[in-house]
Amino acid sequence: MQKPSANIVTPSAEGWPRFRQWMAQSPGSGFASRALLMAALLCGFNAHAAQLAADTCLFNWAESNYPSLFAPTGSATTVGTVYTYRHYPATNAYLGVSSVNHNVYYLGPDGNMQNEGPLSDWLAKAGCPVPAPPQIDCMFNWAEGQFPILFAPAGSATTVGTVYTYRYYRATNTNLSVSSVNNHLYYQEPNGNAVDEGPISDWLPVAGCQNVFPAPSYPVIFIHGLNSSALAWEEPGSSLKDFLVNNGGWTFGGSPTYDAHTQQVTGILGSGDFYTLNFSENPYFGFDVNGSELSAIIQAVLSANPGMGKVILVAHSMGGLAAREYLQGLAVDYNTLQSIPYRGDVYKLITIGTPHQGSYLAEICLQNSTVCQLLGYDPSNAIISELRPRSAALNKLNNLKANPLPNAVSYYSILGTGVDTLSSILPPVFSDGDFVVTAISQNISKLSGALSANTKSVTLGILDRGVCDYADIAVLHLCEPGDLGVWEAFLLDL
Repeated sequence: MQKPSANIVTPSAEGWPRFRQWMAQSPGSGFASRALLMAALLCGFNAHAAQLAADTCLFNWAESNYPSLFAPTGSATTVGTVYTYRHYPATNAYLGVSSVNHNVYYLGPDGNMQNEGPLSDWLAKAGCPVPAPPQIDCMFNWAEGQFPILFAPAGSATTVGTVYTYRYYRATNTNLSVSSVNNHLYYQEPNGNAVDEGPISDWLPVAGCQNVFPAPSYPVIFIHGLNSSALAWEEPGSSLKDFLVNNGGWTFGGSPTYDAHTQQVTGILGSGDFYTLNFSENPYFGFDVNGSELSAIIQAVLSANPGMGKVILVAHSMGGLAAREYLQGLAVDYNTLQSIPYRGDVYKLITIGTPHQGSYLAEICLQNSTVCQLLGYDPSNAIISELRPRSAALNKLNNLKANPLPNAVSYYSILGTGVDTLSSILPPVFSDGDFVVTAISQNISKLSGALSANTKSVTLGILDRGVCDYADIAVLHLCEPGDLGVWEAFLLDL
């Protein structure tokens, strides 16, 4: 994971010895123990009373900016079991924040309640202070109690900044902070040295501050890559599907599958927090056709979740390009050859190992079919040709001036690294990547043109678990859907 660059210097040799002793007593590194830690990872806003000031700030901002919707101003705030809200009798409207999923809701005079998205997004837009996640405050309090000689006075105020959530202890001239860049805990000594104490997810159980991660604000659709299926997210022994159900309490809504012959979507079990789709299998389809199938699946998922107007897309590899085809209005129906317009129904796109600028391995595949077959790919598949850098399909997709990415959508690239990856053929040059796609190609922010302002990325070293090795070559690209670090990255961003 990336380390924050601001104010971080070389850790001291002494570090934080008693904390390291506690770490030695923490659970092991196996999947089961890591899953337990992962379940405690997301620090959601569960202490609703602690964020009342933030809710009030948001309500005041909404009244000032939307007087036609919220009048009279200064209405009383009511704290209920589920909602903290204000009622506006002049406009017969309600504005509330749910303590269940921490989303903002608007109930208009027509009686239709609308989910306006995560509270944290609105607080940032309104310029309101974002309350510290209660698990982080809990951990700070625990540290003060365990190590009073290091952190005094106890009960110092928590500050939520862009990069760090921290407490400064003036009596000991120390800081304790959590980075939003890599979700690590940092201890800054009196001499200014900052010590990286490891992932916050390791410390929460030690401090007794663990909590399962909340369900997403919108239904999440997991999209597989080339030569794959919904089973990519159900790897034996480390299934993302089982993890979300068993540790997060999420509801699995099924594996929507598009049938190219009937043009129908099957496989939806009902409403759910997440879905794992299947594209139809046809070697002649390009990722523009996959984009049209995705559009139909999104509509089917929304139909199964009344009241939800958007979905979150988490896409591996080629699946990210299929998602972009739909978002950029380039998806094409295979039977009619008609384009499929974007319907404004995607809240966020998270891509994992997606070859936004193509993969030189596709060039190798077209030149040497044996290489393709060894890696499990069919060299005759139309998408192999489209995945070549600067192919006609990619040139069209990456012409963001002509085919822009919707600005209302957030984009997050998870870049898998850890093994040399071809970045050119003549001469052969290698860069860091996941063997199939270079880190630069995986980063949507590196595309030229009219990029959305809502783009970010994180670089992760992918663990070689052996299951993705071919002839002693670590094809880390194939390990990404089951990588715990990848799970951590996108779960923190939902």
